[in-house]
Amino acid sequence: MKTKLQGARKTAILRACTTVALLSILFFGLICAPSAQRDTDLRPQSGGDLKLFSSVVSRLEAGTPYYIAMRSELLARGYPTASVMNWRTPLHLSIVAMLEIPMARAVMGIFALVVLVAGSWALAPRGSDATAWGAFCLIGATIPVVSADGAVLFSEAWCGLLIGLSLAFYTRQRWLVAACCGVFALFMRELAAPYVLVCGLLALVARRRNESLVWLLGGFAYVIYYGIHALSAHAAMQAGALAHAHGWVRWLGLPFVFSTAGWYAWTLLAPPILVPLVVTGGLAAIAAPTAPVQLRLGILAYVITFAIIGQPFNSYWGLVTAPLWAFGIAYSMDGVRWVVNMPRADCARPLARSTVVGRLRAIVGRLMSPAVVEPYTAEPS
Repeated sequence: MKTKLQGARKTAILRACTTVALLSILFFGLICAPSAQRDTDLRPQSGGDLKLFSSVVSRLEAGTPYYIAMRSELLARGYPTASVMNWRTPLHLSIVAMLEIPMARAVMGIFALVVLVAGSWALAPRGSDATAWGAFCLIGATIPVVSADGAVLFSEAWCGLLIGLSLAFYTRQRWLVAACCGVFALFMRELAAPYVLVCGLLALVARRRNESLVWLLGGFAYVIYYGIHALSAHAAMQAGALAHAHGWVRWLGLPFVFSTAGWYAWTLLAPPILVPLVVTGGLAAIAAPTAPVQLRLGILAYVITFAIIGQPFNSYWGLVTAPLWAFGIAYSMDGVRWVVNMPRADCARPLARSTVVGRLRAIVGRLMSPAVVEPYTAEPS
């Protein structure tokens, strides 16, 4: 009996701390949101990267080697070249050049639709109402990819779609396919590293041998790939190359996290005040027992990473995290239910469904009830 009381006390303290943290983040965001200035165009938001990548693709199509093309365009446009971080890995732009931009744009549109369908399939066990809400949330992650001018040229957009697809498969416990999608996301952009590290460690802890092997082999292959890229970039650098005035570790904190979350589509179409609501809702999913642990820890990993690393003009990194916010908001009600210790909907008194108010209350109750999914197991695949 004493052990149960101690467990209940610890749970109550954890709920209280979670509530204070979420309300603090929401309050901070609401204060900062009115003064925040957002730009939904990739061109000024990324400091001219759109024209840079477009020119590099044109040179690649003409047969110019990648690092020569990248160096020429970086120097011609006054970009810093002293850091390897300024030299994008070659896979993404090489694929776009091989497909040509119109075809690559069509492929991206189809891929975005696949992510939307896969996400809806992943959330289907939660019930029709929750699935519809989840699909609405996921649309917010795919709209910028399809509609933003030149999104096909940004590896962050492809990386985000691959992370979204990986999360969909993790939600239905398709471990191997989810891991493969995560590895491909890493090869598209190193910004997938926080998600990859979280999922890889979880696979190792759970002793899922096949999935762990995918992560280990994929990580080893990427280390070799990035090492070759770093050597090639250093060989292409010139003496006295420009460097950023500040390093990439800027400790910009929550304001930068909010600016990246601003690339989630429904925040683009709404007043800035919606951004802290999205961030708080996504973070509430961390407390949702029904959410896949890869999502919960993935959101936390990116919040910590973006609070430490990133330049003020890197807000378009939010294209990487948009699917995590989408899935997070889909599970946010489950997190809120856990925080406030709300009783299960099936234990509540019968609702009067014959009235409009009763129907609305029934829908809200189903949205806030835990998902009917198989429990998370640690059995080897």
